[in-house]
Formats: sequence, C-alpha cells, structure tokens
Amino acid sequence: MDVSKSEYQFCPESSFDSLYAAMGVMSHSGGKIGSNNNFCYHCQKETDDKHHECFGVDSFEPEEGKKKKWLKKQWMILVTSMLGNFGCAVCVSLQAPFFPAEAEKKGVTPTVYGFVFSAFSLTVFLLAPFLGKYIGKIGPRFMMNTGIFVTSTCCILFGWLDKIQSRTSFTTFAFLVRIVEATGDAAYHTANFSTMAATFPTDIGKTFAFLRAAFGLGLIVGPTIGGVLYQVGGYTLPFVFMGSILLFLSLFSTILFWNEPGDANSEKPESSIVKALCIPSVSLSMTGVCSGALSIGFLSATLEPHLRQFNLNAIQVGLVFVISGGFFAFTSVFWGWLCDGKVPPKIIISIGAFFISINYILIGPPPFMPFDSSLALVIIALTFHGFGLAAELLASHIDALKQSMLNGFEESYQTYGMISGPSIGGVLLDQIGFKEATIVLLGLQLILLTANLLYYFVFEYHKNKTQKSISDTEKTVLLTYESSHSSCFDTLLYSRILSTH
Repeated sequence: MDVSKSEYQFCPESSFDSLYAAMGVMSHSGGKIGSNNNFCYHCQKETDDKHHECFGVDSFEPEEGKKKKWLKKQWMILVTSMLGNFGCAVCVSLQAPFFPAEAEKKGVTPTVYGFVFSAFSLTVFLLAPFLGKYIGKIGPRFMMNTGIFVTSTCCILFGWLDKIQSRTSFTTFAFLVRIVEATGDAAYHTANFSTMAATFPTDIGKTFAFLRAAFGLGLIVGPTIGGVLYQVGGYTLPFVFMGSILLFLSLFSTILFWNEPGDANSEKPESSIVKALCIPSVSLSMTGVCSGALSIGFLSATLEPHLRQFNLNAIQVGLVFVISGGFFAFTSVFWGWLCDGKVPPKIIISIGAFFISINYILIGPPPFMPFDSSLALVIIALTFHGFGLAAELLASHIDALKQSMLNGFEESYQTYGMISGPSIGGVLLDQIGFKEATIVLLGLQLILLTANLLYYFVFEYHKNKTQKSISDTEKTVLLTYESSHSSCFDTLLYSRILSTH
C-alpha cells in the first residue's frame, strides 16, 4: 500500500493511546497471533479492512530500523499547528504590558486583575480533560477549527472593554470574555496536541519542541506589537489587530487541514487522572509543569507594576516582556533534541529549575540580597527565566507524556499552574510586595530542583544501568545464536579473528 497517496481516517481511540505504539508498548499493524482476522490493538476490535489504520500511527510510523522522512501531509499538519500555537500565544500575551495599568484606572486592584488572568487558565484546566475524553465524538478537526475561531473573536471583543466606565461592569465583562476565550483555547490545544502526538509517534519530542518554539515566538510578538499598537492607537487597536490575525489563521487552518472529522459514534474510554498521579514519576513531572506555568503566570501579573519604577513607556515594557519569551522560543528545539533519548528528562527539569531560581534571585531582588533592583538586572534575570522555562516545561511535558499518556492530562496541569500564578502573584503583590513575593517562587523552584535530582539518582539512574546491562546481555545471546547457526567456514574465520586478539 502506498502510504503517500492513501487517505487516513482518524481513529478516536488512538489519539493519545497511539503513543503507546511509539513507545513500543504494543503493535498496531497486522493481525492477532493465531487469528486470520485483522485486529486493531488501539481500537481493541476485529476489522475486516486489511488496511484499517488509526490516523497517524501505521501510516506515519517508519518501518523498524529505517528513518522515514516526513510526508507532505505531515509537514502541512505541523506548519498549520505551529501557526495556530503562534496565534494563540499572541492573544494570551497581548495585554501583559498595559492591561494592569488600564485596570487600575478603572479602580481594579492587583488581586482582582490577577484573577482575571487566572480565569482564562482555570477554564482551560476544567475543560481540557472533558474535551480530551470526548474528542472522538466531537471530531478533532471541528474542535480545533472552532476553538481557534472562538479564541480570535473573543480577543477582538476584549479590545472594547475600555469603553465600559463602571468598575463592576468592566470586571464582570473582563471575566466573561476571558472565560469564553479560554473555552476556545482549550478546545484548540486539546485537539491539536492529541493529533500531533498521533501524527508523529516516533518524533514526539522534536515536534512538541517545534510547537513550543512557535508558542514562544507568539509570546515575543504579543507584548511587543501590543505595546507598540497601544502607544499608537490606544487600548482597542492591539486586540482588534491581533484578533484579526488569529481569525485569518483559523480560516487558513480550516482550508488546509485534513477533511476527516472523526467517528461521531465513538468515545474514548475514561481515563483516571488519580490513577496516573499514583505513579511517583508522573506526579513529579506534573509538579514541574505546574511550577513552570506558575512562574509564567506570576510574571504576567506582576512584572509590569515592578517595571514602573524605571519609567518605561508601553513599547519599552513590551520589549522587556520579549526577553523571556524569546529565549524560551529559541532554546525549545535544543531542549527537545536533548529530551529525545540523549539526557534524562528529570535532569533537564532540574537544570531548568536552577536557571529559573537564578531569575528570582536577580529580578526582585529578594530583601536578603546585597544589591538593589535595576533594569539591567531585570533583563539578565528574564534571560535566565526564558532559558530555564523552556527546559523545565518541555522536559516535564515529555516525561509526563511518556509516563501517563492521558488525554488532556498534561495540558490541564500546565493550566493549573497558570491559574495559580496570576492569582498568587496578585495577592502577594498586594500584601507583601514584589521583592518578597519572589522568595516564594524561588523556594518552589529549589524544591523542584532537589526533588528531581533525588528521584533520578535514587530510582532511575540504577534502573537505566540495569536495563542497559540486560540489553547488552540480549545482544550477546543473539550473537552467540547467530554464530552457532553459521557455516563451518564462518565459524573457523570467527575463531581465527578471536585468536589474533
């Protein structure tokens, strides 16, 4: 069968379960041993179709021992997904340089606008597992395209909030628009992440790094262009401009994406998040996801007020926000490359936590440090933050993904951190100030660093050495078996070679 010309049907049972095939846990192609019928291990059912394929598994997985090039269809899916992640990140990061100041003009306190930031992430946190469970019934294509359309429309609507003069009405509509926007964002990312995992089962780390790099680039463009447009045209212009770009991307995705909407009569089996959390390695990885996202949320709500002491305009504030997102984007592919079997993920998580800890030592700085705050220190600190954040989030996601394989699970725990970050940041900024608040974040990162190092060297290091020893033993047995079945000439030649050494 020529896979380059075949049409693929999305199998709703295989979105995240297909990753088991990528990890070598089960085989998907072929029939069950001892049976004449074809058996799909992902769907767990017999099929009369000899070429029955779950989307992105048999069709895209290379033959054993061969490195297969990506198909044109895979490239199209990757590029479209990167554009979608880029656009969503733009809308998420857009308001960071100027929304806190605008909210305070309406009489809104840091605690309240911190919760406005958190409302977005709380909605995603609650909806991601639900949407992941019913992706088969809803259809991945419909879920993705509808989600990005809703996100872009709400971004435009958020730009008209400054017309509301009442503090109560302003706050109420800010919450409502952000919640609906988050619903679209949750739908898009849940369907997109599931489909990408099924489309690239043997290149999870690499493709996930590309998506994170695109998201990081969106974090760069959002605050920078947002700050420039705010300076030029006021509050409304940035949201209308960026929302229109994302709306165009949603139409682009609808036109170019694949045509199969999925089986409307199928539903994924229910997964247990509690069961996954009982696995210590998964819990630790999810803590890393949560901690990294919490750091993003904390700075999104508190960095702009901290920068006011330097008398920067909106454009300059936007450029400062670029620093962390820029290093996040440009180093994501590097960390993804390391995660693909070159460095243990928990070591990379620890490295990321170390760099983020340096950020919180410099950016405040905390009261116990013997130097004062300066713009140069903030810039240096955000450089460490972006570099460390890419390592911490990427390695945590990949490690948890390989351990749990649960639909919507990883995304929901990242958003849990995004819920906590702005909320905690706003409250701490109100109660104790920015410098003291950084001590809390510093402590969390140091705990994460220590826990990952201890877990790796106590549990995983010796386990990996044992597995390597078993693998070497299997190779020796295989060589012995092959040599015993070789010709007399080969055996004699082999003994001569050994005798010369």
